[in-house]
Amino acid sequence: MRYTIALCLVCALAASSPTSAQGTEVELAWDGGGEISPMFPQPSEGRKVAVLFQAPEGFPWLGAIRCFICNDNWTDPDHPEMTTTDPFIATVWAPVQIDDDIFPAHPPVVEFHSGAHYWEDSWVRFDLPQAIDLRDPTIFPERTFFVGMQWLSIYNPVLGYDAEVIPGGRTCNTFSMDWQCGTESAAMIRAVVSDEDGTSVEIDSWGRIKAVYE
Repeated sequence: MRYTIALCLVCALAASSPTSAQGTEVELAWDGGGEISPMFPQPSEGRKVAVLFQAPEGFPWLGAIRCFICNDNWTDPDHPEMTTTDPFIATVWAPVQIDDDIFPAHPPVVEFHSGAHYWEDSWVRFDLPQAIDLRDPTIFPERTFFVGMQWLSIYNPVLGYDAEVIPGGRTCNTFSMDWQCGTESAAMIRAVVSDEDGTSVEIDSWGRIKAVYE
């Protein structure tokens, strides 16, 4: 079984936080920086969305998932200063090849709770509880993997997507076990891999990637 995926956009970022290991992170992305739309995939309880990536050689540690969270256009009347984003289940899947297609394998490799009240209209980073070693070919052939989310609420969080995708991307979504996958648009979900496993980074710090936290 062989997986061949064109390498997506790569941004190298040097470690900058004293809480992280000295190493280099690379952010993998299939969204092409086009106009952001909140219309697909429609947030619904039970829906899953996953994006397929291949870590470049020498960067075998998956440490974080980044998502563009759109504004849900709702304000809590009791706490107007607080964002109204609901929690979801951030997820890592191994790939499985069925005929000529690649889908997220069941069950997921890792699932973890995102927490609530993270920023809207921003790229938000969700650090894995522990970095995942992608070098096991029986789980992650050629360092391929899916990252994504599973919704716990209807309409929230609102995930951005980009129709101007980089050629080669693959976004899948499902309400059940039957994944629908395509390349014509990209869920705005990115994977952060590194050359060292490192340690966890405080969400309220700049960490190793200057995600939008202001």
